[in-house]
Amino acid sequence: LGRAARKGAGVKVRQPLAELWVRAANPAALDGIRRFEAELRDELNVKAVRYLDASADFVEYRFKPNLKLLGRKYGKLVPALTAALKELAGDAARATAHAVEAGQAVTLAVNGENLELLPEELLVESSGPAGYAVAEDNGTLVALNSAVTPELRLEGAARDLVRSVQDARKSAGLAISDRIKLFVAAEESDFLREMLAAWGDYVRSETLATDLAVGAAPEGAHRENVELGDGAATVGIVKTS
Repeated sequence: LGRAARKGAGVKVRQPLAELWVRAANPAALDGIRRFEAELRDELNVKAVRYLDASADFVEYRFKPNLKLLGRKYGKLVPALTAALKELAGDAARATAHAVEAGQAVTLAVNGENLELLPEELLVESSGPAGYAVAEDNGTLVALNSAVTPELRLEGAARDLVRSVQDARKSAGLAISDRIKLFVAAEESDFLREMLAAWGDYVRSETLATDLAVGAAPEGAHRENVELGDGAATVGIVKTS
């Protein structure tokens, strides 16, 4: 569900995000999620996992009648049925949405009558708060804070750079233990320098770079064009040992 939320928000997994909110389907599921919280943070690349109360209305559901099916079935009751669906909120809206998802019929009071509505007769829309990507299935809900702060953007770029250098090392035929001199030139040079000021030690450690310089690589270096943040960059590596 977390990966689905990331995909929906258009945020790649290597970009760190601040938090993931979780509402578990039941207490046993909540205990299991808490047990593996560290793995969840690592796999989804979030700084924190937080938990929603089972009654929390984090998602807003909206319902409309499927007029192709209900128009002929209920005729003059359709306007009142539409109004009754619009009034569904809170626990009632959530229960209705979960019933439709599970393929179950829904009973709705309309003008003093209890109407049984089949799942295919209802159209369900859902939305989360601004800035959150939400995914839900079988009673479990996740809400991913999709905001990328300047600090998170720097960290994401550092992770992208490390991956690019690791790929360049493989292309150059280097052994895992080989040390290198690393050169990086980017369109966004100010951003590159800011990122390396914050994450240079991490980049050097992960790539086994004894030296890390901003600028074009010397003749004879292995070079590759890569993406860095929202721009393009060129990495150059020279084996030192």
